[in-house]
Amino acid sequence: MGRLVPLTKKEFENKFWKKPENLLWAKNISAVPVALEEVRILCLFLPLVFVKTQEENFGLIALLNLLPEGNLLVDHQGKWVGRYIPWFFITYPFFLGFTEREEPFLLVDEDFILQEPNGLPFFKEDGTLHEEVIKIFNFLIKRHKSYQSISILCEKLADFNLIEPWELKIRFQEETKPVDGLYRINWEKYASLKDEEVLQLRKYGALLLVYAHLFSLANVELLANLAKLHALKTQPPEIPEAQRISSKETPLEDLEEILKELKFTEK
Repeated sequence: MGRLVPLTKKEFENKFWKKPENLLWAKNISAVPVALEEVRILCLFLPLVFVKTQEENFGLIALLNLLPEGNLLVDHQGKWVGRYIPWFFITYPFFLGFTEREEPFLLVDEDFILQEPNGLPFFKEDGTLHEEVIKIFNFLIKRHKSYQSISILCEKLADFNLIEPWELKIRFQEETKPVDGLYRINWEKYASLKDEEVLQLRKYGALLLVYAHLFSLANVELLANLAKLHALKTQPPEIPEAQRISSKETPLEDLEEILKELKFTEK
């Protein structure tokens, strides 16, 4: 990733941008935040765990590596080797920034800025933002609000003391390494909640995070296997396009809808 610079009319009115040709820019990202709309599908493919933010609140992330040592889902050619690409990756090279008054503005990776008109324009001839840039801006705002919704649900779980440190250790190449900074749901505490407390969490919508997190932990083995392939410098098998699931803006209504989209290769 290059340096992120604010997108202003003064600096960018006559400049252009290009879309990434691959995901090599994301090769060092080992975890990403999770949007509320993608929880139900991400839990099928990646471990979803809790972390503490800079404000000491809880957030939910999808692990792309068990250790902060790069992205196991991006191969050496910059291809995504999983079934679903999280929302975090689909708006690059744009990110969202905020003023002191909490007003949103666009940031762009300077490595994807072009001086010559052989790319996509930031602005139209009348000086207004190009439609595609507006579309990305609106999606980034929607994604940010979704991340905030996740944070609110995490705090509801924390209010019931359901989140605890996860003392995870992994053994790899004859060496045991601790994985620090991760949190998980304490199932015993959750199972001991009173009926009215569970009902409260249900009304908040927080039960989604409880079960998505617990089911997603089965994907820890996936990351362990990918780590072994990376250590052996072996290319993971490519996922056929028919088996990939698109990063939709619209939330899937239930697990049945998710399963309808899954296409498995016949043996």
